[in-house]
Amino acid sequence: MPDKNISSSTTKHHDGFALFPTRFSNFNLRDCTGFKRDPLAELAAACRKNGIRLGFYYSQGQDWTNPGGGLSAPRRARGMPHKREISTLISTASPSSDP
Repeated sequence: MPDKNISSSTTKHHDGFALFPTRFSNFNLRDCTGFKRDPLAELAAACRKNGIRLGFYYSQGQDWTNPGGGLSAPRRARGMPHKREISTLISTASPSSDP
């Protein structure tokens, strides 16, 4: 029987828009709108409180707006800020770590 106590959310779409504050791009919910809270951190806290496992989808291979996105060798050579951004997201919002 499938686990009914699980939730997932897209955190960054391949168009580059992030639903969390990030110092790696100003193309995010906080900088582009008047919404100044971190909805993913709030979602993670609510899931923890209610015993719901949380997973995040982060589109790093097709970030159309970030020069570090994509999988091509020239883009990899310029560095991948996504690794640091994902680390920040995990440390801030703490999705579930159990499978």
